[in-house]
Amino acid sequence: MSSEEAASPIQAVNVSQCDSTSLVWRTQDVVAARSLGLVGALLGSLPRTPRQNVRLGRPLLLLPEEERLLGQRGALTVVTAGSQSDVPEPVHQVALYEENLQRSYEQQRVLALQDRKAAVLRALGSLPTAGQSDCSP
Repeated sequence: MSSEEAASPIQAVNVSQCDSTSLVWRTQDVVAARSLGLVGALLGSLPRTPRQNVRLGRPLLLLPEEERLLGQRGALTVVTAGSQSDVPEPVHQVALYEENLQRSYEQQRVLALQDRKAAVLRALGSLPTAGQSDCSP
């Protein structure tokens, strides 16, 4: 162990249990797990590219061996569903979140429409017109 590793305290990683599966949801916890050398497998999808397997997002799925390693290093905090719902969420924060979510959806919808229009224009631009032929004299 190097002196830098010994000097820095190990940050606890919050792991949610879903049946026998260990999931890491928060970005800070994913970064902490990766800094400890754990790789895991990202399972979620990104909003603009929902089926792109090369760029997946949270949650991070941990293998049983990775979870055991976290426990041995003293960096494992198991989060249960009850402890997550015990924290009261102010109503205005929920409304603000939903408003931001709707605004993001509208922005993504406009961008997707622009992407589709650009693709159609590119496709139309590559088609030969009625007066042109593919063969040149």
